[in-house]
Amino acid sequence: MLLVEDNPDHADLIGDSLEDAGHEVVHVADAASARQAVSEGGHDLMLLDYTLGAETGFDVLRHVQQVAPSLPVVVLTGRDDEELVIEAMQLGAADFLVKSFDRSFMRVLPLYVSKNLERSRLALALVDSEAARERSEAYLRLVMDSLDAVVVGVDEMFRVTDTNAAWAGLVQRLGAAQRDPIGCRLDELFTKGPLTALLNEQRTDLALGEASVLRGAAATAGPSGDQLELEVEATPLVAADRGEGVVFVLTDVTERNRARREEAALSARLAQANEELDRLAKARGALVTGVSKELRSPAQSIGGFARMLSSGSLGALSDKAVQAAEVVGRGAARLGRLAEDLDYLANNPGDPHPPIVLVDLVTEALEVGADDRRGRKIRIRREFPELPSEVLADRSRLVGAIALLIADVANDARDRSALLLGMDPDPGAGEIHLTIEADGAAGGSPTDLRMEVAIETIRRHGGRLVAVLPDDPQSRGGWRLTLPSVSIIDEVAASAP
Repeated sequence: MLLVEDNPDHADLIGDSLEDAGHEVVHVADAASARQAVSEGGHDLMLLDYTLGAETGFDVLRHVQQVAPSLPVVVLTGRDDEELVIEAMQLGAADFLVKSFDRSFMRVLPLYVSKNLERSRLALALVDSEAARERSEAYLRLVMDSLDAVVVGVDEMFRVTDTNAAWAGLVQRLGAAQRDPIGCRLDELFTKGPLTALLNEQRTDLALGEASVLRGAAATAGPSGDQLELEVEATPLVAADRGEGVVFVLTDVTERNRARREEAALSARLAQANEELDRLAKARGALVTGVSKELRSPAQSIGGFARMLSSGSLGALSDKAVQAAEVVGRGAARLGRLAEDLDYLANNPGDPHPPIVLVDLVTEALEVGADDRRGRKIRIRREFPELPSEVLADRSRLVGAIALLIADVANDARDRSALLLGMDPDPGAGEIHLTIEADGAAGGSPTDLRMEVAIETIRRHGGRLVAVLPDDPQSRGGWRLTLPSVSIIDEVAASAP
């Protein structure tokens, strides 16, 4: 309490009474000290004596209204004067009390103080509450105006009480009248149709207590005839000044629904295309299987007859005739293997295979055509890692594909040159690269049927094949094969017991 009292005896009596009631009292004896204390602040209530020597308490009261208008002031005086009371209240005093210093005054004083303190607290709380409400409404308005959806509130008479910024865009799209909607019936702002029917239906259902939130959808035509699709959500709103109203949220879902319909149509077309591709794949497989069977039977017959001729089972032949029969036999054997490869590719889309060390596959592939390379003095130079990598492979098929790549590069290589086989593991990518190069090789010959079979075999193993093009006709060209690596065996794993 800030007690402004020039009579020290009165100050002691009042101070003791308030301190007995649990209040802390700061006493000043003149108007100047009172003005300074008010300016410094920190007081919950002022007890102000009217008579202060040359000045009056009203002079201090005017200063309080300028510096600390929220500070409640109780004017104390020994005069029971109605005009004085009226003037004090007009100057902003919270209350007025006549000093008598009898028992009744001493009992009433703490009650007056407590009453005015509580009134002050309530007033401050009301101010804070009003400020909080204003901040809340401003934030709500900011949020509402940032929404793409239209938010519109109506009262119990279905008259519009509030809209957000998106309202103008909806009105424009619907071709409705451009006017202030506040106070107008919502269903009269739009052309009668599915939208107005839905709004009225939701309003009625909410009034009957059918649900706390209702959702629906309506389609309506814009001024250009374009179909506008809206999702409508309705929620009851009870307000003292609006009665039992409704908040509608209207979301334009035209583009979203169109995208969904297009996505559904595209999915249907894609499923149809997949079915057609599956049918074509099966037809292709059946065709390739039939062709391979047609090739295999004559190849076996030709091969068998050629072996009989070259072995002399059908009579003695000249050396040239035997050589010719052997050439025919080898050609028939290649044709038979090609037929088997075609049948395999047509009927085995990608069965799981066991892990095999790639170096072992390459070593086995090098045995094919080794005699021909030795005859041409072509050396084999290997650059393999110390720690081998494994791949998932159909051994015979992948060996055959690698052997064909080696033969393709060796056929282009110059006699007495070197055939380089390099292996480069890439643990980060989980791959292993195999490079087959030779001096004079063209970097991938034009593919024939056998090469197409090899390329497809590599693809079935999850690999890829690219040509290595030489910088000039004298430098190395060939193939680069990449396969997924099952495991890169490190030194720790290799040396583990």
